[in-house]
Amino acid sequence: MGYLEKYRIFAPELRRSLHIAKYRNEQKSARFHIVTYIIKANAQLLDFQSKSKLERVRNINQIDQNKSDLQTIIKQAKSKILDLAIHGKLVPQDPNDEPASELLKRINPSTKITCDNAHYTQLPKGWSVAPMQILCSLIDGNKQNGIERINLDVKYLRGEREPKTLTSGKFIPANSLLILVDGENSGEVFRTPIEGYQGSTFKQLSINENMNTEYLLQVINFYRKLLRENKIGSTIPHLNKKLFKEIKVSIPPYKEQQRIVDSINKAFMFLDMIMENL
Repeated sequence: MGYLEKYRIFAPELRRSLHIAKYRNEQKSARFHIVTYIIKANAQLLDFQSKSKLERVRNINQIDQNKSDLQTIIKQAKSKILDLAIHGKLVPQDPNDEPASELLKRINPSTKITCDNAHYTQLPKGWSVAPMQILCSLIDGNKQNGIERINLDVKYLRGEREPKTLTSGKFIPANSLLILVDGENSGEVFRTPIEGYQGSTFKQLSINENMNTEYLLQVINFYRKLLRENKIGSTIPHLNKKLFKEIKVSIPPYKEQQRIVDSINKAFMFLDMIMENL
């Protein structure tokens, strides 16, 4: 089955995913471009099937370009979904939710709570703003010696090579979060499938238990482009930790954080389905 046929199959799912995301005015551009491309793809499929073999060969390059363009649009749609999510425009608010200011008081009673002021008037009622360093921290695992464990380096976590073992290092439990602090992809976060020793290019990302972990990971994901463009170091680029810690995070009530994560996952699932079947 060619990718044009798959567009026709997945078009209804894509439309539903965009509906689930409850796009407002800001979403219309991304939705318009994706749906327009699907319509064009279907039209091209009918035209393509009527052409001779020679004419089909001549259209290969154009089809490949259309495929590349649609991949770009899907990536842009994902970015837009995250943008809407962290600005309170992805899911409806529930006035019965405990406000985020109470959540912040539990994290740090001395935290300066910022919400509904002149700089953040577009955030929904009940949301707050706090720097990243209040919500999470970059730490190292506890040092261990004389115990053989797998080295949790970036190549192993990406599945690019077989595991290597060390007899000493900084212990990281399974299901922990590691964030790259060295290299071109600084800011990328991995979840460890097993326990092992912390790779040399990582820090452990410790997220406060009062925050929804998946919500904060999506916030970090949204700011990855900013972090990539502001790395420090001339020879080996490093994560700009000062910038990372100072990122102003828009914080919804805890229950809304979960609703946002659910909505993002549903929308991304259908977009990924299309991307995988191009």
